This record gives sequence, C-alpha cells and structure tokens, in this order.
Amino acid sequence: MQYSTTNSGLPNDIVSSIVQDGCSNYWIGTTDGLALFNGDTWTVYNTKNSGIPGNYVYSLALDTARGGIWVGSLDSGLAYFDEASSWTVYDTGSGKKSIPNLSISDIKIDAAGNVWIATYYGIAVFNGKTWTSYTVDNSGLATTDCRAIYIDKNNIKWIGTANGGMYKFDGTTFTQYNTSNSGIGSNDIYSITADDGGNLWYASQTKGIGTYNGTTFTNYYVADSASDADLNRVTKIVIDSANNKWLTTYHGLVEYSSNGIWTIFNSANSPILAPAFTWGLYIDNSTGDKWVGTIACGGLYVYNEQGYISGPCEVASGQQGVRYYVSSAGSGATYNWSVPPGAQISGTATDTSILVNYGSSSGVVALTEQVNGTTYILTKYITVDNATTAITSASSSAYGLSAYPNPFANEASLQITTDITYPVQLTISDLTGSEVFSSGNYSTNQNITIGSNLHPGVYIVKAAYNNQSSYSKIVKSE
Repeated sequence: MQYSTTNSGLPNDIVSSIVQDGCSNYWIGTTDGLALFNGDTWTVYNTKNSGIPGNYVYSLALDTARGGIWVGSLDSGLAYFDEASSWTVYDTGSGKKSIPNLSISDIKIDAAGNVWIATYYGIAVFNGKTWTSYTVDNSGLATTDCRAIYIDKNNIKWIGTANGGMYKFDGTTFTQYNTSNSGIGSNDIYSITADDGGNLWYASQTKGIGTYNGTTFTNYYVADSASDADLNRVTKIVIDSANNKWLTTYHGLVEYSSNGIWTIFNSANSPILAPAFTWGLYIDNSTGDKWVGTIACGGLYVYNEQGYISGPCEVASGQQGVRYYVSSAGSGATYNWSVPPGAQISGTATDTSILVNYGSSSGVVALTEQVNGTTYILTKYITVDNATTAITSASSSAYGLSAYPNPFANEASLQITTDITYPVQLTISDLTGSEVFSSGNYSTNQNITIGSNLHPGVYIVKAAYNNQSSYSKIVKSE
C-alpha cells in the first residue's frame, strides 16, 4: 500500500516520523505539516490552519497520560496538541516554556510521565511545569548535536549524537562512548532502541548498526558489506515482536532477522521509488504492518507479509455502510469476513472489501484468507461509540469527511460530520493535482451530492472548515 500526494491526503512526500494512537489512527510528520489518517480520511494541521509552530515536523511522541501528542519541528520548536484541539508551543525564549534549541530530533516519555527531548543543542526534560536543559554549557554532555534519545527499563537515558558517539545518563552523570574510548562503530548515532533482552541497538550514519550488552559492543555492516555506503547510512532502527530489526536507510528498507538474515527492499524489488531513501518508520505489532516514510521516493508505504485490513477503527452507534478492504492476494485466493455482534455485512462477505452496518457493540472485524493452501487471519478491533449516533446511514466515519457509495457509478453523497455546523470550502482534484470542482456553498452535517459531472477515475476531495482540512479519495467507476 502506498500513500502519496497524488493518491491521498498526505501533504508532502517527505515523511520523517510516524506514530499510532490507541484507536489505530496514524499521525504522520511531513515537511508540510502533521497529517492524521484514520484509515479512511486525512486531516492536515499546518501553520495556516492550526497552532502548530512549523510545517517541518521532525519528531512525534504520543503522551497517553496527558492524552495528547508532542510534535517536534525543525527550526520551529516543540508543541503539545491535546484532545481539546489546543496547541501549546515551547521555544528558546525565557521562562517555563524555554527549551535549548528549536530543532527537535527525538522525543521520549519516561515511566513517571516526564518528557525528554533531543535537540541540536543538548537535551531537555519537562516535568509538567518546567523544563530542565542539559547542554555543553552546564553538564557532562560534551556534544552539542543530539539526534536520538532512548529510555531503558532502568530509567537510564541513552543519547545518540552527531560526531560525539553515544552517552549514558543515569540522572547525575553523563558517560560517553565513542570510537576512541569504546568499541562503538561510529560517532554518528541517529537512532537507539533495545530488544527484549535489554541489549541496546543503535543506528549509525556511516557504519550500519550495532548492539551493546552493557559490556561489549558488536557492530554490523548492512548485509555484511561496506560496499554500499548508502545502505550503511541508517536513519532509524525499530525491533518487532519477533526480534527482527527493521532499518530505514539511504538505499531502502532493511530487515535483519532474528536468525541473522538480511533482506533489502528498494526500487529493484519493491514499490519504493529510486533511490529508495527511507526515513520514518513505525511497526504495528498487533497487525505486523510496517509504515515506512521516504524522502520524496513515493511518500509513505505500508508493508505486511500477510496483508492488512484498511478502514476506520472507531464508528458511531448505528453507523451504516462502513467500508473495510484488503489488497488482493492474487488469483485463486478466497476471503471470508466476520463482523462484531449486532453488525451486518451489506452484500457479499467473500470479496476483498465489505460494507458494514453497525449496531451498538464493539468487536473485531476479521478476515480469513486462503492463499495457495495457506490460511491467514487478519483482524481489526472496532470501537462503537454509543455516545454518538450516526447522522446519516451514508456515513463511513464517525467524524470528518466520508463518501458513500465509494466507488460509485453516477453520484456519491459526501458528508463532513462535526459536532457543530461550519461553512465548508469543497475542492475536488484529479491525480495530476488539477482542480476539477470547487465551491463554498456548503456546510458540515449536510449531504452533498457530487459526481455527475466527473469522468471515470480517481479523485481527491478536500473539505476545508473550522481552520482545518479533511481529505478523502473517491473513485468513479466506468
């Protein structure tokens, strides 16, 4: 699955960071703002329609205790976006909102709820009231440019830097590990994580990846070879539930399996466009989906060895016509869907997509696939919000922009569902970006009929309202 500026509401094809919230919504950092994708529609936050301090989103972290998301930018500071849709901005000014630098390369939250950030001039921690900074001016951190931060199970902070190697911070003392005083393979450490055994794994910008078990450093060139310099420029490392290491590099997505096998995905063997410069990376261990952001190499890709179910994970009580779908597994594959108690499948339950009419019960949408004699079971948990009743039977998401039917042969009904009615500017563009329809004569919470004047094809609908924008892809069939 690929999402780009030409086939979705993704605002830019440079994707730096990706996180998933508790309802399987994806928050995606790009150089043109922060995108929220619920599996069906896109909402974009930028400096024109929100309080975000800068459009170049560099890092993201969900704050489950506070209920919001931390958004780090390049050169524009840090922001916290809460459930009430308000933004709090932190910059390098004086006072309680002061941070050491405006470029936020990484964000982590410790077990006590303290927020730690890595910046281009040291690190800082926020206790909910004030910030404390650690820089070359006031601590044992001897390197200015900090690119990664990881907090281990013992609450030790590990800091990756550009040109300074890796630091260990126990709350009092900074200990430096570089190529001069340790076995670490590089002084440029841009990503740090740990496996289930507590071993640290780090990504370098020059010599692949490495691991540290507390005593010994072990370093690995990607694919056991130094010949491809771009493959050994690793931007992120993430470990999945099976202990496989996944890397984004300057020359593709790389898997280093738990049994030591290297697999490289680039333009030669995957949809990722050349030169396959990959950057953002998130793994959903509940589904196996790998969300891979690129730097102008096709935008955002989702990879899963077994496939995945697309569609919203939160719906209103009584909502009708909610679409779920999977990519085709090829000729001869069979599909059998099931839905939560009280819900019904409208039409066939044996195709690659279904429409679901919901009742009041939450539960699992499941698909059993038979592919070449192998059975795959895919699941997606759906939360039914009984405090919200679907406004029309044509809705396909609890809030935001929806279209039904989709695909459609003649006309489709659009609806922008909100708590309060707002005026709407509606724009429809084809996949070349050419605008084919625009009108401001609409409001939210009304049915909008479109499509009679469109030629068969794929279009992107944009609805601008209440200082935000929502996007949806529509398809007019032949």
